Amino acid sequence: ASGDRLSEGSTKATGYDPRTRDWYKAAARGEGPVSVGPYEMATTDALGMTIAQAHRGNGNVVIGIDVILDTITGFLAAERMTPETVAFIIDAAGNLVIHSDPKATQQVLAPRSDEGQRSSDPLIHGVLADQNWREGARSIEVGGRTFLVMVAPISSALLFAGHRLVVAAPMDELLAPANRALLQALGVSIFVVILALLCAVLLARLITKSLYRLTDGATRLQSLDFTTPIDVASHVSEIAMLGSAMNKARNAIFTFALYVPKEVVRRGIQSGQFGGRAAWRQQVTALFTDIYDFTTISERHTPEDVVAMLSEYFDVFSMTVNEHGGTIIQFLGDSVFAMWNAPIVDEEHAWHACRCALKVEEKLRAFNAAQLEKGLPQFRTRFGIHSGMAVVGSVGASERLQYTAMGDTINVASRLEGMNKAYGTTILASDTVVKLCEKHIRFRKLGSAQAKGRVVALEIYEVMGEVTHAASEGAGR
Repeated sequence: ASGDRLSEGSTKATGYDPRTRDWYKAAARGEGPVSVGPYEMATTDALGMTIAQAHRGNGNVVIGIDVILDTITGFLAAERMTPETVAFIIDAAGNLVIHSDPKATQQVLAPRSDEGQRSSDPLIHGVLADQNWREGARSIEVGGRTFLVMVAPISSALLFAGHRLVVAAPMDELLAPANRALLQALGVSIFVVILALLCAVLLARLITKSLYRLTDGATRLQSLDFTTPIDVASHVSEIAMLGSAMNKARNAIFTFALYVPKEVVRRGIQSGQFGGRAAWRQQVTALFTDIYDFTTISERHTPEDVVAMLSEYFDVFSMTVNEHGGTIIQFLGDSVFAMWNAPIVDEEHAWHACRCALKVEEKLRAFNAAQLEKGLPQFRTRFGIHSGMAVVGSVGASERLQYTAMGDTINVASRLEGMNKAYGTTILASDTVVKLCEKHIRFRKLGSAQAKGRVVALEIYEVMGEVTHAASEGAGR
């Protein structure tokens, strides 16, 4: 504004005459608007194209407009989908016209001849080597990489008419976001799966813990063990319902177990011999007991007192028989019927039966002492023991079975118990019992006797006690 000179420059000398330029000549022919280039501008050396048209009134007047290619290459570069995506324009002959990289365009067009020059870029060569390069999308392999290539004709009626725009993007770059998303999704999926597995394992442990408790409770029920209730706390309604049902079953079985010989059921299940009405021959040792003058005792005491005394009396038998491997088959009024070697096998059944009788006799002395202190009568008990073959199994009606043993062996044991009256003894055994356990039990021979209902006489022995270790050594000497 003050008239100061800001800058100064000089233009290079040139013999520029527009009438010699291709764009002027093409427009002066009056063929309408024309497009010429790309080429280097005469004054600026920039790459560009010229659009020209002759004046309608005077054909020697031509108006030309220069389009600098930097604008187009800048647009192509700015619109790349990935960092290494390239875009270029080729003419109908396959010559490179414009490249999104200005240096590539400059390198090709600077020495360009009238015949044109193809680019040495391997990607362009790869595109042009495809027979179908003139249209559509395809993938090609260049330099060990896969490129997605799109070739589309340029629809302009003037600028780049008949040329084609080619966009080539590396497949690895195109898929990179998808691959990253895939990896992220895979990582999230793995995390979710691991979390689900951990939750499933935790839930399974909670469920299996409850199931183990139910299984343990069922096993105890099978063994007729009612000491521990089936306590299973679970948030799974089905398991909670099952635990409640098993507790009800436990209570029902416990109630009915009071009315049947529990040991018979337990041992029968263990031996696998319970399967409906069936019986088999087996060698057993049977023990029968009876109380002296029980009728008189019952007459002199109330039924409630008799039941109370018998209950304690039978507790002594039940505990002692179990301790010696036997099974109480039945309580018959004031009598006890016990058996060895069935349903569980016992090779020393005769010895164990004799030991049991001696032990019960010992415990009854303490029981009777307590009875005297209470002013109650003593229970003097007789025992009969016999070994032999018997028919053992489940007998009875189809809806009511009883596990028992029948045969001469059982009858003889019962008769031996009654014969104690004649001999004034407590425990009588047969010669069969003596032969089976004379090394362990001391016997006193009483002679032969005729049991009621039998033709063959019996050799009768009194059970005196167990053979001590010193006595065995003396007998050996």
